Amino acid sequence: MAGWLRSQRRLWVIGAVAFVAAAWLVVTASSEQGNGPDLAGTQPADGRGNPALPAFNNEGAPGTLLNPSRCASCHFNFRQGDQKIYEPFNTWAGSMMANSARDPLFWAALDIANQDDKRHLGNVGVGDFCIRCHVPKAWYEGRSDCNTPYGQKFDGACLNGSVARRDSDFEGITCAVCHRTYDASAAAFPGDFVDPKAPYDENGQLYLTRNSFTMLGPFSDARSNGHGTAQSTLHQSSAFCGQCHNITNPVKNQVDATTGADLGRRFPIERTYREWQRSAFGLENRTCQSCHMPEPDHEGDGRPDPGVICADPPGIRGRNTKLQGPIHTHTFRGGSVWMQGVLKGEYGEILRRTESFDAAIESALQMLQKQTATLSIDVPAAARPGSVVRPTLRITNLGGHKFPTGYSEGRRAWIGVQAGEDLNEDGTLDASEISFESGKYDAATGELTRDPQLKIYEMLAGVFNYNGDHKCDLVDATSGQEMFHFVLNDCLLKDNRIPPRGFVPDEETKPVGYNYPPHPTVPGTLVHWDDTRYEIEVPEGTFKPFLLVTSLYYQTSSKEYVEFLRAENESSCDPSDPSCDPTVADARQNRGEKMHALWEKYGRSAPVLIARQQKRLTIGTYVAGPSEAGSSGTLRVDAVDTSSGDLTVSFDPACGAQSHTIYWGDLQQVAQYHYQGAACIDSPEGHARFNPGSGSSFFLVTGRSASQEGPLGTDAQGQQRPEAQGVGSCDLPQASEEERCAR
Repeated sequence: MAGWLRSQRRLWVIGAVAFVAAAWLVVTASSEQGNGPDLAGTQPADGRGNPALPAFNNEGAPGTLLNPSRCASCHFNFRQGDQKIYEPFNTWAGSMMANSARDPLFWAALDIANQDDKRHLGNVGVGDFCIRCHVPKAWYEGRSDCNTPYGQKFDGACLNGSVARRDSDFEGITCAVCHRTYDASAAAFPGDFVDPKAPYDENGQLYLTRNSFTMLGPFSDARSNGHGTAQSTLHQSSAFCGQCHNITNPVKNQVDATTGADLGRRFPIERTYREWQRSAFGLENRTCQSCHMPEPDHEGDGRPDPGVICADPPGIRGRNTKLQGPIHTHTFRGGSVWMQGVLKGEYGEILRRTESFDAAIESALQMLQKQTATLSIDVPAAARPGSVVRPTLRITNLGGHKFPTGYSEGRRAWIGVQAGEDLNEDGTLDASEISFESGKYDAATGELTRDPQLKIYEMLAGVFNYNGDHKCDLVDATSGQEMFHFVLNDCLLKDNRIPPRGFVPDEETKPVGYNYPPHPTVPGTLVHWDDTRYEIEVPEGTFKPFLLVTSLYYQTSSKEYVEFLRAENESSCDPSDPSCDPTVADARQNRGEKMHALWEKYGRSAPVLIARQQKRLTIGTYVAGPSEAGSSGTLRVDAVDTSSGDLTVSFDPACGAQSHTIYWGDLQQVAQYHYQGAACIDSPEGHARFNPGSGSSFFLVTGRSASQEGPLGTDAQGQQRPEAQGVGSCDLPQASEEERCAR
């Protein structure tokens, strides 16, 4: 077979060695090679799908889907006064569902998928697989299979209309697609196809009812003058969402990342629904809709409000009639805030949907910043110059799936940490005051610095033996570029994304290359938080407060991903542009170049700040744990009672101490610090009376709090003296370095 795919418009080397070729063998799932993967569900209306499954039809005729504008006539702009947007059409119009076929990132990735399919998978039609989910109107009506003079089948060049037009194929996932979907384990209406295995929980294997007049929804008491209505329990469940939010490579198996051994299952590209199923949210039946389709909030006060579903008249029961409810908005909010901003900027005005995009962005930000994750810091309240503080940051996942979840290429979250002396004591860190930084992001270039302490949450999938090295390869050895060949990926090197609450992993969803321990109180589940410990040096000479600023960021599209899509695209232009033949030289941009230009134009997919916490460490004062006693290092014997053997001593008290302990041992064994006894001094003052017994002894004094004691100082070589354990009645665990009192 042809050799290795490299970079943009490069020549091909013929004659890969035999063991390399074997790594690319796949089993096609297509009934006829090149027609796209053979998957269950309603097939395209043009009859090219599996003949054993129903072709899309309307009451027996070739099927069509209502344009969204037909729905808008009743489900648009009926809010009253100052109510916030909540109508079904208004909220849908700004969502990524409505714009899944306008998404320029999708089209750039589709071109790479088609290239990889042609060169490595045998041209089985994986582009059709992508179009099925993102451009369903065109797919079901038979316009995804595009036979053009240059032979590109599934590139979207045959879609109706343009990306800047309403009611075109570029509307994405339209109202009718969802509201004609039914649970095919039983017929929704007479004549509908029955599939006992339905509903499927992956790969967009939807069944659409042949009844084009009746819309399915969650309510049994819905009524309409414009169309028929019927209840669907599928629309009330997360399984409805799972049909498209579990994505499995239909033709490529997963292999072991170390050995390359076939694991006997298709590669899991996305497992959002499965993650939910394996979580406490799934057990509690807290549905996807409850978070991603929130109830109306007319006043914006965070409390749900009642709503209606249609304009005036809203149906046969009269104005403002309540359904059995609750009504859910159609925001379908997720993490793609940046892309919604791109779409607003490019198409908001011409589509007359700027208001809808603004509402969608606001709703998505609210979810990301209030319902996604929390950040907390465990750090002492003080530090001393020249010391190392070791704060522990905890990120807790609040969502019903992994954080972050979904399509993994270019998607990531990370922790940003800045620390330094607040010289002007204004409670903030200026750039000149920062002495430590991890997770530094440069907004001007889109670069995330990979420092040694960076914590980044991501899934990294690779192609086994891509470089001929028998490894799970993430980087092209020739170009040095990170790879994102999602239809070729067959091995997982990393998945450290934070599990949801109550998570019980399986083989497809377990963490990879990272350990999440068992939950301490819920047997059989993993913790839904992650702890990261940092080491931060406090510079010598620090005397003003030392600030620690920690942030949690989420980003949709990394620089590496967008640059890959540009570099790897071999088309000369965008197949959707008029008279574009992507195999002939053309001065216009291809989709990868267009995507990169939009990335630069709209802030390089600026990360969303999800959470931030700040701590102020005092320099040279007390923290919770006590220190050793005696800043001068001197214990003075003030008196000796020769009759009783009691010593009266004085010493400099330990900072942060409620009381003290004096340890002693045989002076001859001072080098080994063999402790023989202890006196418990229940006073924060530097005075004590005790009896060490006879003989010559060495003495060490340390402070005590209620739960721990301080260190015992350093020896002549500067090494910390060993802790006294099990000596005396007041022996306590020794405070760790970061818990000690700073002096």
